[in-house]
Amino acid sequence: MTLAIVWESTRIAVKYDSPEMLTPFQCMVKSPYPTLYIISDTTVSEAMLFLSLDLLISLRFPLLGKKIMHRILIGMTWFYFLTIIADVAYCWYRSVAQNQNTSTLISVQCINSEVLPEDFYLVHYMTNAVVTLLAAFLCLMCMFIYHRQKSENDAVRAVQLKRQGLVLKRLTTLFLYTLIVQTMPLLVVTCLYASGEDSPHLVVVWLAQIILYPTYPLHSLTREYKNMKRQRSVKVNPCPSTLRNLLP
Repeated sequence: MTLAIVWESTRIAVKYDSPEMLTPFQCMVKSPYPTLYIISDTTVSEAMLFLSLDLLISLRFPLLGKKIMHRILIGMTWFYFLTIIADVAYCWYRSVAQNQNTSTLISVQCINSEVLPEDFYLVHYMTNAVVTLLAAFLCLMCMFIYHRQKSENDAVRAVQLKRQGLVLKRLTTLFLYTLIVQTMPLLVVTCLYASGEDSPHLVVVWLAQIILYPTYPLHSLTREYKNMKRQRSVKVNPCPSTLRNLLP
């Protein structure tokens, strides 16, 4: 996603004053960021779905064998690659079909919202939004099962639940970020396409999405920095309570 954003922004800045016009298919060939956007959207939504499904299985079936979990992981991997291939193939098919049926020319800047037909974006964005919302529902189920098992566990299971609780906490944070930065903009863009709004409205949505993208990486870096600082302070002063008791 970052590569696609940087690539598109650089091309728009470099070709800003160029009067040259291209067909949407030529933009697909010369500027691969429309394909990168498609791949990144599908990757993010399915990653959230797989993370939620994996956590749900581990919470609901804690004694499930490693062999079965390995098969489930292989199935998820195959599903991901097949959907990516199908999504990209459909993307290029629509681009080729549009190039043959119409003689539409667009700016050499190749703005992403103008490269592919609107009905493709409608299907793509709506599908990814539905997948993310399904993943959010699975995450809510994980929360319900986790809190129910937390009050009905033994000492051995308590250690597993503690680790799964940390995973659930990070997954919930990532979900909130994904819903705000990806899913909601996709739904807004879908509504704009369905209502036939002009591209300036889409540019505002994309700009807001780009501005929000660095928030989660910054949050993660801040969290890791605090953890490193805490670990360093523990190494320097491993037993603060004991030393404090020795003081008069």
